[in-house]
Amino acid sequence: MSRRGALIAAGAGLAVAGAAAALDTRRRLRALAEAPDPYTDEELGPLRGEQGFVDTHDGGRLYFVDAGQGPTVVLAHGYTATSQFWCLTQPDLVARGHRVVAYDERGHGHSDAGRAGFGVELLGRDLATVLTELDLTDVVVAGHSMGGVAVQSLLVDHPDVAKERVRHAVICCSLARSRRGARLLTRLLGRERVHKANPPDALGDLLALQIFGRGTPPASLVRLARRLGDSQDPAHMAALARTLGRFDLRPGLRDVPVDVTVVAAGRDKITPPVLSHELATAMAGCEERWFPQAGHMLPWEHPLEFTDILAGAASAPGPETTPEP
Repeated sequence: MSRRGALIAAGAGLAVAGAAAALDTRRRLRALAEAPDPYTDEELGPLRGEQGFVDTHDGGRLYFVDAGQGPTVVLAHGYTATSQFWCLTQPDLVARGHRVVAYDERGHGHSDAGRAGFGVELLGRDLATVLTELDLTDVVVAGHSMGGVAVQSLLVDHPDVAKERVRHAVICCSLARSRRGARLLTRLLGRERVHKANPPDALGDLLALQIFGRGTPPASLVRLARRLGDSQDPAHMAALARTLGRFDLRPGLRDVPVDVTVVAAGRDKITPPVLSHELATAMAGCEERWFPQAGHMLPWEHPLEFTDILAGAASAPGPETTPEP
């Protein structure tokens, strides 16, 4: 084939690919608009319960919501979210007879950043602060995405607190080290103007769809994901992203003081399956629970099954419990 012919063929191929992508975009947006939506605004609203703050070591404050009675579950959300992320998890756990404490990570929602700013170790220290200041014991700590990093940092950097107060840890859609290929992304997210961008609704919805797995999620969940992200302080999110570009907790995970369950999604584009498996294998005896068709928003995509995992961990006999004959 001549050079001119090759260029024509390449151009035609790009045109076909572009047309196919445009058709797929329209199909996905149409499916989103037509998908049944089982949720009301009230169900996806802020969590109900006793509200308060705990002081951090560096002059900040962490907002929390405390609801229910019974075996306790502490919930740590991910990057650009708030405690409202757990709107499908907290009410179900409370209805099943559990106490649930969900808090806003530093710099998110109603929580202050503190003088020390941001960092992986600070995420774990803040979780330790919530446990100690509220005097929580025999708890399940559960974290999604960056919240899972906070749980790991608690286990690695504050093992005495974890051993004294935690019975089980559940880490969902997370990783133990920064992704080499994601460092460009963290540099991009480290620019404040990126977080100030306000894409058109169609583009924003299409971008938000990428964090879900197979199938079309309810439009209300896609819009909730966008609202949570848009509600954050751009300067805080940029500063936090810069600290997440380089970390590796794997060496410290070899001797974690509590049992851990890693919950992973087969279609997670944010924390890919290979890194979820790597996280699980870094801890001896860790249990893996896989949802092959789920994406990064697994607690929203499989809310009942995810709550089952938390409730099971909170209700199971502890390591020092002697079973009845």
